[in-house]
Amino acid sequence: MSSGRLLAAGLVSVILTSCSAGTSAPGVSPTVPPGLESVPVTPLPSGRNAIESVPAVSAPELIVEAVTQSTGVQVRGDLVRVETQEDGSVAETPMTFSLTGSGQAYVGNAGWDGYEVEMSRDGDSVWFTANDAYVEALGRSELAGVCLSSHDPLVAQWQWLDGPEGVLAGLLGEAQLGAPTVDESGAEVLFSVVSGGAVVGSLQVSALGDPVPTLLEIDDPSGWGTVEFTEWGEVGTPEKTGCQREDSP
Repeated sequence: MSSGRLLAAGLVSVILTSCSAGTSAPGVSPTVPPGLESVPVTPLPSGRNAIESVPAVSAPELIVEAVTQSTGVQVRGDLVRVETQEDGSVAETPMTFSLTGSGQAYVGNAGWDGYEVEMSRDGDSVWFTANDAYVEALGRSELAGVCLSSHDPLVAQWQWLDGPEGVLAGLLGEAQLGAPTVDESGAEVLFSVVSGGAVVGSLQVSALGDPVPTLLEIDDPSGWGTVEFTEWGEVGTPEKTGCQREDSP
């Protein structure tokens, strides 16, 4: 099964016992070596956001808010959708996608089963284009390149690719976050992704500065995948593909 499933780690209890055949004097017990208690603990880095201390119900909102306020990011994902067919067989559909920019200005691409789409945003303007296979499948010849109106069904259908916050919110859905674990460096926090009472993945979040995601791994009956978020705040405004007039039908 995919590495997207977060495996529950077993709790190991180590008990140290000492057996001696009368070699120590009665009443004498071991002592802690002088100075051992003063050995310094590795300090956590400064500038931590303490996202692991936030109530579980509030963590997703704070993470999505941090994503929304970011000036840009590079997102890359590999997903596999699983569907059970009428004859009981299981079909798997791989998809790759990428997105560069912010919620207000980005260029996103997705490809699966020979279909390809590109969607970009510049403020209120959303530009959509697709390859011939997808144009033919939808029966909309104008999708070779068009400005989508706000009420176009494609806007809702591709909402999950509408900026980095759309990607994160779309893939998490109604799932909850729990069991945060801080890594040894103190720079990352790993959350369990829980849906329907079951662990269906993990979300790695920066513990320094804004609590933005760095890696999402998911695995449930509907599919699995891995999504990487990199170069937070370092990605400039991408070059727009089109849409020279706003909200065109």
